[in-house]
Amino acid sequence: ACYVVGGHRFSLSDIEHGVLRRNARALPFLRRPFSSEDPRTTCQVERIDPRVHFALNCGAVSCPPVRRWEPATLDESL
Repeated sequence: ACYVVGGHRFSLSDIEHGVLRRNARALPFLRRPFSSEDPRTTCQVERIDPRVHFALNCGAVSCPPVRRWEPATLDESL
């Protein structure tokens, strides 16, 4: 599945690795999600929040349980 955000197409992997992890390689892939010329690089967060690993869930056995995050209590919950 892909989503159009700001006129650009993003897969969930693009959002996780390209945006929230600042264009980090998704294992086992050898390349980064966005090339240096990709306009979606402007959507990257300025600073990686290390808690992102605990907030995201890809459905793997090693991932934290799926849960809904509330903006008002996000910091406390993480």
